[in-house]
Amino acid sequence: MSEVHLLDLEDLTGDGKPYEFQIEVYVAGCGPVEVLTAGYSPYTNKAIVFPIIGKDPTDPYYWHDNFFPDETGTVNWEYRCGDHANTIYSRKKFEFNQTIEAYVMTEYERISCKEKYQSQDE
Repeated sequence: MSEVHLLDLEDLTGDGKPYEFQIEVYVAGCGPVEVLTAGYSPYTNKAIVFPIIGKDPTDPYYWHDNFFPDETGTVNWEYRCGDHANTIYSRKKFEFNQTIEAYVMTEYERISCKEKYQSQDE
């Protein structure tokens, strides 16, 4: 019998340990991919689905479009002008917080594309 490879474990929290994986769901053919990040918590010795804390810290969520942490546990997320006729530029930065085992939004920008390009021309 051959072995089935189901998960690619990697370090998505910046702790140097390959304990995490992602589940990706493609909702539409050309749209963004919805992503959930999960893994093993060495602090609780249990499996964990990592929460994402955005603008409202009392309302964490678990799925986010195009949410791909780098080796430091940082996510730089953008929704650019013109993407699918988008007229609002959005940018968020999330950083993994080891203490609360969650991705926390540390930067947020949302501006009309017209304003963004006018300010770049000045």
